[in-house]
Amino acid sequence: MHENGKTLTEMTMASGSLAGTADFCSQFALALHGVTVQPSMPGHDAWTTRVPVGVVAAITPWNNPLGLLQYKLFPALAAGNTIVIKPSEVTPVSTLRIAELALEAGFPPGVVNVITGNGEAGAALVDHPGIDKIAFTGSTATGRRIASAVAPRLIRSTLELGGKGANIVFPDADLDRAVDGLVVGLTAGTGQACNAGSRIIVHDSVRDEVLSRLCTALDALVMGDPLDAGTHIGPLASRPQYAKVTGYLAIADGESNTTLIRGARSGTDLPGIDQGLFVEPTLYDTPSATSRVRREEIFGPVGAVIGFSNDEEALTIANDTEFGLVSGLWTQDIDRARRIAKGLDVGVVWINTWRAFSGNVPFGGRKASGVGHEMGLDIFDEYTEPKAIWLGPQG
Repeated sequence: MHENGKTLTEMTMASGSLAGTADFCSQFALALHGVTVQPSMPGHDAWTTRVPVGVVAAITPWNNPLGLLQYKLFPALAAGNTIVIKPSEVTPVSTLRIAELALEAGFPPGVVNVITGNGEAGAALVDHPGIDKIAFTGSTATGRRIASAVAPRLIRSTLELGGKGANIVFPDADLDRAVDGLVVGLTAGTGQACNAGSRIIVHDSVRDEVLSRLCTALDALVMGDPLDAGTHIGPLASRPQYAKVTGYLAIADGESNTTLIRGARSGTDLPGIDQGLFVEPTLYDTPSATSRVRREEIFGPVGAVIGFSNDEEALTIANDTEFGLVSGLWTQDIDRARRIAKGLDVGVVWINTWRAFSGNVPFGGRKASGVGHEMGLDIFDEYTEPKAIWLGPQG
């Protein structure tokens, strides 16, 4: 909260998530085992065991330092690995505290390690010959550089990268629930989330009603001190991020076919704000598929509104992106929900909910949103290798 502006409410929920993930991994590790097989060679026996990959390098971003560390730290340790964590230089303190707690809990020195620094420190960690696996969450551009760097060494990598989530509202949706989901998708973490629902795709028949309700809901949100329990939206995490997001507001102003629906105020232009890196929730009408506001990951509370007339068009619009992390849809027709969910080219689909997470459910993306996944029932496959053991004929 002190480092990146997350609200007290959100971080209170995150602490519970941390404990739940740690418990899941510790319990599930007890079921980590190999298999006994009957090989095709006569007189031979064979079995497998799972062995740790070795040293894991975990590189985490500034937007959710503990929430995203947990999906790397706990499975890596439960599988028997050691870990070196490089947190963002914007938000290192919480990670350093986790390492202190690990020592207090009895982990031997050298099992949980932290190095701090900027991108140069991260690059040095990626290039280090003692690293056996990279677990990275961050931008697609950095993910591509990491993939290129580790390819010659043939080591494992899990890359959880960017997103431009589609939040689709069908005409039969429960609009109260749908609007609540749109608000969460746009404003959670002040929009600084790879799982943001920043493309709001609404059926033409309910568009006016949805936008009216959405604007009313956004008007009711309180922006301010993230340590105040009554605050819904905190500031952006850093001056560079503030410059990026406000830069997109200027880009939107220059797009001939992009129209402001609400918002676009920032900083002290906002009523009641006398300091801080605030950007109010903003919506643009973006009918053009070439709009940068519609296509690029802004990483702030800025949404692109897109209309559609039928299910096929909604699916086409939702998949018209380089990203493939998350999408959501709102409908009371279960057949439609299944059909659209199957057609969405993403790693995670939320139906009549948004931002649902659980340690035993995998999270990861397709296309430019990454490689591999985090958590889920097969998470230890990411942090162990199978070892085959043969026993020849006896006697």
